Amino acid sequence: EVGQLDFLAKISPLERKRLKTRPDFKAWPELRTVHLAFNTEKGPTQSTELRKAIAMSIDRKKLDTLLEGAYQPATSFIPPGLLGYSKTTSVEFSPERAKALLKSANIDPTTLPALDLLTVAFDDQVIVAKFIQEELKKNLGLNVRTHFLEPKRYYSPLLNHDDYAMQINLWAADFPDPDNFYSVFLSTSRLNRYPWKNAKYDELVLKGRVVSERAPREKIYLSAQKILLNEAVATMPLYYGRINGLIRPSIKGFKPGPMNWWQFKDLWLH
Repeated sequence: EVGQLDFLAKISPLERKRLKTRPDFKAWPELRTVHLAFNTEKGPTQSTELRKAIAMSIDRKKLDTLLEGAYQPATSFIPPGLLGYSKTTSVEFSPERAKALLKSANIDPTTLPALDLLTVAFDDQVIVAKFIQEELKKNLGLNVRTHFLEPKRYYSPLLNHDDYAMQINLWAADFPDPDNFYSVFLSTSRLNRYPWKNAKYDELVLKGRVVSERAPREKIYLSAQKILLNEAVATMPLYYGRINGLIRPSIKGFKPGPMNWWQFKDLWLH
């Protein structure tokens, strides 16, 4: 703002609101998915019915307004632009169906212990965690305790993720291929924090690595995603990432891309 910088990416959410009307403010999609992962091995969320009911009771469309249009509500674990992206693979919002599902499973959400929800203390994720807490109380009568950890503690290898029923995670592409996303939930992956295991899912993801034709590969990945999001409900996609930055008009040659890195050698000052 005092004219000392020509290029600034990764604006904080609080600053984004203040700066988004500037003529040099730029925003573009990122290959990143923020999702709500469930503890499938311990506590009440071992129940598939409860996980599905929770996913049915969070209205992701409200995130567009809540986050002031900064991000796109997610419908699949794979973000737009990659093979396997879908508008229909995730569980749809339906509190009434969620209540009926719990009733058929003899689960009374009002008698369950409070569910602990963990997230790193980034502004956007704190906002979303509080929103999830409110949605689950309003739509299911579930009590949720939120836990916000500073990045150093959240990403520490000493953190015991089993202490939490749910956590808001994110995954951003290391390389632009769907395998980079699907591999997160392989039973052998160290990134699979809870860790959820499904032999059929593993089989499909590993098969997708060796299929080169687009249509058969997409079919494999959509089948894997159906297991992940619809049948097992190991996680729930929340929203897709977007990069916000300030780029002076005098900067030429900048080509915004969906990866979180840039080729500065292509830039010049006009």
